[in-house]
Amino acid sequence: MIAVMFEWYILVAWYLLWIVLLTVLALDWLKIHLRVREARKKGLYPADDQEPSLDDVKRLVAADEFALAMKLYSDMEDVGDKEARLAIDKIKAEFAADSADTSLSGKPTKTKLA
Repeated sequence: MIAVMFEWYILVAWYLLWIVLLTVLALDWLKIHLRVREARKKGLYPADDQEPSLDDVKRLVAADEFALAMKLYSDMEDVGDKEARLAIDKIKAEFAADSADTSLSGKPTKTKLA
């Protein structure tokens, strides 16, 4: 009898764990899609019918939308999160170098998007 009750509690715990996990995943999916929609309204994220480019990724990095930039880059290049993060970090470093050049010379330089 005790073994049957113990198995029942384990089964309930597994069901609750799965419910919590699926809820967290659904909320994360919803959050990223709402952020994509807002970025599209601002003109930062390409529309569904447009082919995304590296310029779109750089525009997101310039707007400090690093999570969206990583998502777009990973979707565009079919790479994992680690590779996307490395690429975004490289783009951020390029922007930092451009802004350092601007502050040293005292004259604004044009930021290259391509």
